[in-house]
Amino acid sequence: GFHGGDGNANSVEMVWWFPKSSEQYRVRGKLQFIGNDGPLFQNNQDNHEIIHYFQSERKQQWGNLSDMAREQFYWKDANYLGTPSCGDGGDIPLGGRDDEG
Repeated sequence: GFHGGDGNANSVEMVWWFPKSSEQYRVRGKLQFIGNDGPLFQNNQDNHEIIHYFQSERKQQWGNLSDMAREQFYWKDANYLGTPSCGDGGDIPLGGRDDEG
């Protein structure tokens, strides 16, 4: 999960928890949302080079994930450990890829 670290809106701590092995990994730092609705995009609308760079990096990272990892982003319940097609998983694109990849 994410939570603010020092009261700064973009200061976060990410925690990965592995319940079977009781391991956790924490990463702290500054978070910059990279997306069409984020401040980086909004403040650089005239700088197509920056926008293109971050869009291509985002797509590359998405493409590097396994199909199963991408599909998990479509799950409505992040704690669900079953098959994503169970319940309301019918709207999950195969391999977590839509028309844009």
